[in-house]
Amino acid sequence: MRISLRVNEQKVIREAKFKVAGCTSLIVSASLLTEKIRGRSTAEAAERARLLSAITVQAFGLPPEGREHCASIAGEALLIAIRNYSDSLRAEWAGEDALICACFGVSEHTIEEEIRVRNLNSPEEVAHKCGAGGGCGSCIPLVQDILDEMRSGAR
Repeated sequence: MRISLRVNEQKVIREAKFKVAGCTSLIVSASLLTEKIRGRSTAEAAERARLLSAITVQAFGLPPEGREHCASIAGEALLIAIRNYSDSLRAEWAGEDALICACFGVSEHTIEEEIRVRNLNSPEEVAHKCGAGGGCGSCIPLVQDILDEMRSGAR
């Protein structure tokens, strides 16, 4: 399965398409997911991808028992698409500070300040306070590196 996204400058998904070779449950999961993320930010879409299994079961009774992995595959394909988008934004970033979280537009300096001011100790705390790591999750290792360096006094 592959999901393709068209994202505007405000990080809102304007178009979402998928290609898949698989069972009906996989196709339905991908279709439902791509419909639900149009008009949403990449961060909101990442959250939807994580909740896909619960959404499809509650709302539609899908996927059928024994096919739950289909929703997970669709969710993972979306997260990969968002990670690829975030990586491309990081590569194009022209700001003075390093862009760490492309989903929420959070710079290295902002993360360091939040950690210092609020005495944060985990990537989850950082995500809760400033968003970094709360979207696709591709920046969580970078956030952890910043936390580790600040604890060791290297920053």
